[in-house]
Amino acid sequence: SSQGGRMSFPAVGSYSAGKFALEGWSEALAGEVAPFGIRVLIAEPSRFRTAFNAPDVLNTARQSSIYDDSVSAVRANMAEADGVQEGDPARAAQVIRDVLDTPDAPLRLPLGAEAVRNLTRVYRSGLDDVEKWASVSESADFPGLPPAVRAF
Repeated sequence: SSQGGRMSFPAVGSYSAGKFALEGWSEALAGEVAPFGIRVLIAEPSRFRTAFNAPDVLNTARQSSIYDDSVSAVRANMAEADGVQEGDPARAAQVIRDVLDTPDAPLRLPLGAEAVRNLTRVYRSGLDDVEKWASVSESADFPGLPPAVRAF
């Protein structure tokens, strides 16, 4: 996956949509195959020095000036990142290999300092929102019924 499977921002919606879907599918898969001793690891890398940001690889939609305020900085940043990403693909592969050898490997593994920073911020912000709006959200239920119990 990618850190883009847990967060998104202007100009990368279609990329993130695919990664969000992959994360959900992988989470379900992890529960389905666990009884067979099979584990799933979702790697969520930040920027790594691969060809991802190369001009002949990074595809973008036709530019329109009406979106300049919301997407032009992101487009420029992605194009400028080619060859200067902080992530080392060989080191990331070794980290993944090492984590897979641990009995308590996580379902999700952020890779790279940027992914750790961004996902920490996103998770904290999301939890803050859930807690802030909990009573409003809970008020949508029929009154007096016990909470639903799920098998997972």
